[in-house]
Amino acid sequence: MPRKKPPNSNLKLSAFTLIELLITVAIYSIVSIAVYATFNSGMTVWRRAKDTNAQQRQFLLKIEKLSRELRQAFNYNDIAFSASKNRIQFSSVIDSDICRIIYSFDENKKTLFRSSDKLADILAADKKELEPKFSSYLPDIDSLSFSYLILDLQKKAYIWQEDWKQNYLPIAVKLSITVKDKTYATTIIIPAA
Repeated sequence: MPRKKPPNSNLKLSAFTLIELLITVAIYSIVSIAVYATFNSGMTVWRRAKDTNAQQRQFLLKIEKLSRELRQAFNYNDIAFSASKNRIQFSSVIDSDICRIIYSFDENKKTLFRSSDKLADILAADKKELEPKFSSYLPDIDSLSFSYLILDLQKKAYIWQEDWKQNYLPIAVKLSITVKDKTYATTIIIPAA
């Protein structure tokens, strides 16, 4: 039934036309797509930054663990401190056990390996040398080097060396690691030295 106008009314009946509705829906769709694209790209950047930060945090935590173990290093007759530019071996305490800890960098595999053997296992091996069981500690390293601080009494100066031949602990160990064109360097002072 057709709509009737109220009697004695000068009011016009008005409504949206189909074209007006289609234009409104199209504009709303374009604005919604733009907002979604902006939000989605922002979320992608946030996830990438979060992943990078997680990898960097993991890397820094492992470096801190190495530093903590070196700070706890001490002289022990059955586990000699020995070191070179890419390898370091020392005794330290882990979970109330005296352990031999070895960090070794393999330039071909671009990985820092770690080995930890309890003193009881080393002594139980009798006369034969207990082979260290290395596991990957820090992969994807471009370069790594250790250097060792010594007080040269003749020169009356502190000197950094790349190899350690002495039978005592160095005053400090400098660790320099390059990963993806970023170089991280830290100096670890050994209190027992």
